[in-house]
Amino acid sequence: MFIFLCRRLASNTQPGNVPFNPLLSVRFLSSSLPSEISLNSNEEHSFRVSYLVDSCGLSPNSAKFVSKRLNFKTPEKPDYILSFLRDNGFRVSQITETLRKWPDILNYNVNKTILPKFEFLYSIGFSRENLPKFISSKPHILHRSLEHFTLQCHDVLKSVLHSEDRVIRVLQRLSSHNLWRVTKFLAVNVSVVRELGMPEPYLSKLLLQNHEVFLIEVNKFNEGVKRIVDMGFDPAKYSFAQALLVQLQTSRKRWEAKIDLFRSWGLSEDQFLLAFRKHQRFVSLSRDSIMSKMSFLVNDMGRKPEFVAMHPVVLTLSLEKRIVPRCAVIRTLFLKGLIETELIPFQFLLVSEKQFLAKFVNDHLEEVPHLLDVLLGKSDLRELGFKFNEEHSFRVSYLVDSCGLSPNSAKFVSKRLNFKTPEKPDYILSFLRDNGFRVSQITETLRKWPDILNYNVNKTILPKFEFLYSIGFSRENLPKFISSKPHILHRSLEHFTLQCHDVLKSVLHSEDRVIRVLQRLSSHNLWRVTKFLAVNVSVVRELGMPEPYLSKLLLQNHEVFLIEVNKFNEGVKRIVDMGFDPAKYSFAQALLVQLQTSRKRWEAKIDLFRSWGLSEDQFLLAFRKHQRFVSLSRDSIMSKMSFLVNDMGRKPEFVAMHPVVLTLSLEKRIVPRCAVIRTLFLKGLIETELIPFQFLLVSEKQFLAKFVNDHLEEVPHLLDVLLGKSDLRELGFKFNDKEKA
Repeated sequence: MFIFLCRRLASNTQPGNVPFNPLLSVRFLSSSLPSEISLNSNEEHSFRVSYLVDSCGLSPNSAKFVSKRLNFKTPEKPDYILSFLRDNGFRVSQITETLRKWPDILNYNVNKTILPKFEFLYSIGFSRENLPKFISSKPHILHRSLEHFTLQCHDVLKSVLHSEDRVIRVLQRLSSHNLWRVTKFLAVNVSVVRELGMPEPYLSKLLLQNHEVFLIEVNKFNEGVKRIVDMGFDPAKYSFAQALLVQLQTSRKRWEAKIDLFRSWGLSEDQFLLAFRKHQRFVSLSRDSIMSKMSFLVNDMGRKPEFVAMHPVVLTLSLEKRIVPRCAVIRTLFLKGLIETELIPFQFLLVSEKQFLAKFVNDHLEEVPHLLDVLLGKSDLRELGFKFNEEHSFRVSYLVDSCGLSPNSAKFVSKRLNFKTPEKPDYILSFLRDNGFRVSQITETLRKWPDILNYNVNKTILPKFEFLYSIGFSRENLPKFISSKPHILHRSLEHFTLQCHDVLKSVLHSEDRVIRVLQRLSSHNLWRVTKFLAVNVSVVRELGMPEPYLSKLLLQNHEVFLIEVNKFNEGVKRIVDMGFDPAKYSFAQALLVQLQTSRKRWEAKIDLFRSWGLSEDQFLLAFRKHQRFVSLSRDSIMSKMSFLVNDMGRKPEFVAMHPVVLTLSLEKRIVPRCAVIRTLFLKGLIETELIPFQFLLVSEKQFLAKFVNDHLEEVPHLLDVLLGKSDLRELGFKFNDKEKA
């Protein structure tokens, strides 16, 4: 019964619904169901569902979900809106997509809300062919102000792109999520690189091809620009734009991983940065892609890693389609004595297919008739001394037979390994088994970090195991920890693992707590401990957050302190400006919610309060009283507000003054207890049902003692009411009969 009621509640979200009238319920108890009230509500909802299925092409499930946000009672208004969309070229599938994403459109006034935006979009060059596709992909634009959003968005884009055609191309590619970022970030970010001297054509080209770059938060954008400038890139050259693009699209973790990859080939960070200055795009390649190409060029073709690093553009070429075939031709010509050395410049890899054929194939077909077959991969590469196939097959077999990997996983993983005999990996696997690793944990470890089979046990693995044992890890939990984040074995014990431990212990004050946090940390967040945690902790320490609160917050929600410093500082400033006292735990709770809630979701919660006639100040007051309600979904809050306001007659202001109530379960706590309170009121056992919300907050035992057990003589079925075994319609609680069926 409660489940059916809660489904209905999400659809009954109009703040203007008439509150429960106790006189009607009294009349019902003496006669029959007030069908003129409850059935009308049911019929309206059922009508909307049927309309959405029959007229809009939605599935029954989608229609039920979408109908919760609609308020029309007759078909005239939605018919007019659908007719307008069809007249503007919308196909049925596009109308369906539009309504699924933004059903509120059926609540709009066409002439006031929809038509002006269509007219503006037509005026800048949209057509009946592309406008429906644009609107159906991001219908939220119809909800935003024409003057304060759509026009501003257009003007900002045109100030950089300088033509309506380009503006439309970018608008079409923008996601709904990024659309609002145009007015918020783009103009500011563009001004930064303009002031540095980036030419307008480069600016326009970068925005046209990679608009996401300029939609990054201003602080992060400025940091990226500063790093590129510090690397020596000239803003007047297009390489600056390319470097900025790659830098902003590459996380710090991935950037460091690429530097580590270069180091694994004996190259320095300076050589990596020099390669980046020569050709930026190689940094965007996967680790496996770079490793396989480096392995072939160094191990099979005899090129020095330094030489490859001097020509990073080669790493962006296809290994199978370009590098191996052409190198096979060069090796063949060298073995036939037709060229003096195969260590020729890499230009042969960069020229067009036509040029390569002319210079290296066609001129030598008389001496080597099968040269074209070599280029096309029809000859055995082992005859040319390319050993990678034979060694690769051995490694794949070993990973399947000895490590429990599937053939596909083994093929993928083997690209990162270099052992040629089983002795070294056998020793590593034996070490892991001796330390309590099960086969499944060894398999998981290798799938995530196969490089472990390249390591020296005594130099690389053993010292880290010994340290982890020393702080309290055991043979039971260490294998689980390592297999979940084996990358820790790759990092320096002194400069990473020890630092990570020391930073955590400085806040948590015990090894047991440190281990608990380490076990919960993801691999991605592990490196953030040394980078951000100490700095962020110092910020709230200086404000006066007590150590016990600090320790508790880190233990329960470590992600809060692993946010980038600028973003963390912004969150702290917002909480301080709201009036939270750092010496109280509510400050820690507010900080947690604030940092975990995006600006978009925060604004959405304020808008939700406004839909109930509440102000932003009332929302902030509610947040100061109880922070956790902000983390609830829109539907969760709306269904509870609907029940408390429309069914229980509480004023929205009263609910907002007690936001903790919104965090309670509607099915298990709010509805059952309110049903008891209403029953007692209708039986005349309490003077009013508008009693303080304390009855929702007390324990089950306390509630039973005060509101149930004392009244079982007058109302024998009261326990059934609490347990949901009675018909809630008898209490005036309305729900959808159709859904119940």
